[in-house]
Amino acid sequence: MFRKREGSRPVPVMASSHAVSSAFRVASEGVDGVFSPHSAKHCIGQLGWTLCKTPEQMRAWSLNMGHDDEAVTRKYYAKIPEDRVGALIEEIGQGRGDEAAGHSEDLEVMLAFSDHDLAKGTPEFERALWLIDQRRKRNG
Repeated sequence: MFRKREGSRPVPVMASSHAVSSAFRVASEGVDGVFSPHSAKHCIGQLGWTLCKTPEQMRAWSLNMGHDDEAVTRKYYAKIPEDRVGALIEEIGQGRGDEAAGHSEDLEVMLAFSDHDLAKGTPEFERALWLIDQRRKRNG
């Protein structure tokens, strides 16, 4: 529960997004490029792909972004720039420790799927389907 600070006034509800867009335009002055409220949302979406280590965390991140389904977050915010792809492949080849922890979680999710312990439509179920599909593509 938030407490109202002594002497503070409530912030009036905005009738439009004009004030936010104007604030971003002013904040972008003097820097290369123009930043919009939507560019901030893209940044937050990308950050989720870096921070979230489990499907459940990604689901919570997506809900916090206002998406009913993490597929929306994945579709619009999981894009990887071409120059980053090479770096990621190198990290995979080096077997970094944090990657190994994620790999172990992936194996657990696939095992739960094969044991029919995942409910259809849950983030874990969808993650397991994706992992299995990726494994099949790798193994031909």
